[in-house]
Amino acid sequence: MRWPSDKPWNVPTIHMFGVGCLFLVAAAWSIRSTIDFQSHAIHVCGLISSPHAHPRIRFTTLDGTVAEFQTHVGGEAVLGDSVPVVYLPEDPEGTARADSVWAIWPEPLGFAWIGLGFTLLPAFGMRAEFRGGRW
Repeated sequence: MRWPSDKPWNVPTIHMFGVGCLFLVAAAWSIRSTIDFQSHAIHVCGLISSPHAHPRIRFTTLDGTVAEFQTHVGGEAVLGDSVPVVYLPEDPEGTARADSVWAIWPEPLGFAWIGLGFTLLPAFGMRAEFRGGRW
C-alpha cells in the first residue's frame, strides 16, 4: 500500500500530527465528561425570559426553585418560547444549559474536528513547514 504522498514526514509534520493526537485525547476526555453530565442531569422545560443574541432562560427546578441562565447559543428567540433545559441538581444555575447539540456538545465536536484535521491531513499527503525569517 502506498501513501498518497511519497514525501517523507518531516519534523514539523510530526509535530502537527502530535498536536492532532493531543486534540483527539482532549476530545475523548470532553466526550466522557459530557456523557457523565448527561447521565446525571435533570431535564426540565424553561422559558425565554430575555430574547437577545444570547437569550436568558428561566426554569423551575424539581424542588421548586426558580433559576435563570444565559445561553451562549444564539438563534431566533421569542419572549416566552419554551426551551428544553438540562442541569445538575447540586448547582442548577451554574450547570444549566439549553438541551441542544450546539449548547451541550461544542467542545467535544471542536476538539474532534481539529484533532482529525491535524492527524488525517499528514496521512493524505500534506506536509508542514517551518519557515525562518520575519513575518
